[in-house]
Amino acid sequence: MIRVYSGIDLVSLDRLDRLQPEIRERFIRRALTVREIEDSGGLPNSILGKIAAKEAVSKALECGISAVGWQSIEILSRENGAPYLVLHAAANQAALEKGIFSWSISITHERTHAAAVAIALGGSLDTESPKG
Repeated sequence: MIRVYSGIDLVSLDRLDRLQPEIRERFIRRALTVREIEDSGGLPNSILGKIAAKEAVSKALECGISAVGWQSIEILSRENGAPYLVLHAAANQAALEKGIFSWSISITHERTHAAAVAIALGGSLDTESPKG
């Protein structure tokens, strides 16, 4: 049976502005992979969109970001700008344990906020009805 997992997150775009510069840089390096930092072009809305997406993915995994770590969830962009997900280490293990085989990630930005949604499909493609 197929199971749908979902997560959503919303972040204020002034979140980074409220941090002292040295703390801001340390947070970005802790939260984003090198590829994500390059992919974001240093744009705050892109950085925070990726952070929202990571939080949404951790919620879909039903464990929260602290259980899997920031670096184990990677949000990158295709040539057309569409986000895609790469899981590593603990996040990949959590997805495997749930039988997750497909993800859809969506990120949006507006003047003051960035939001992201993560949808995952897991379980078995078995077409038999559950017994019971």
